Amino acid sequence: FGSGNIKPVVDDGVSPLIIGMDFNRTPFCACVAQMQANTLAVIDEITLMESDSREMALTIRDRYPNRAIHCCPDPTGKRLQTSSLGLSDHKILKEVGNFVIHAPKAPWRQRDTINALRMWILSADGQRRLQVDPTCKRVIRSLRNLTFKPGKAEPMDDDNSHMAEATAYMAIAISKGLTPWTVGSSETVSVW
Repeated sequence: FGSGNIKPVVDDGVSPLIIGMDFNRTPFCACVAQMQANTLAVIDEITLMESDSREMALTIRDRYPNRAIHCCPDPTGKRLQTSSLGLSDHKILKEVGNFVIHAPKAPWRQRDTINALRMWILSADGQRRLQVDPTCKRVIRSLRNLTFKPGKAEPMDDDNSHMAEATAYMAIAISKGLTPWTVGSSETVSVW
């Protein structure tokens, strides 16, 4: 990730939004993007402290009240929790935010998630298909400063990892065909 991935990108105001989300109480991170031709364009970021899924859904809906939203959250949010009246994080996002959830039945392998994000950042053929607006400072800082455990392809769990993970969940969901967008295609494919 570098300066070739950072450039002004503009929300067209009508296209569906894609939101990558990492469930964490502090910071609770969401990366907001759109597919623009073959580019995953990050147009916004949301970071909440001491928060939960309900507050994040309400914050996103407050910012984007009438938009179709495809949410690619951490797959572990599917599990039921006693702390949220028996609802899963995914169920809360569906009911409170009216989001379409795109997550696999089982968590992604961490290596696959990292590789999917790397493919968007800089593919083997030299294409940079992840563009981040310069105003998205936490996304930029997270992707620039992500560190890995010594000798492993596993990110350190620090302040930089959460927004990078939110971005990676979005990248892998698109790469694995869970969303209406296809890698390498400028067309959106309606699956709804």
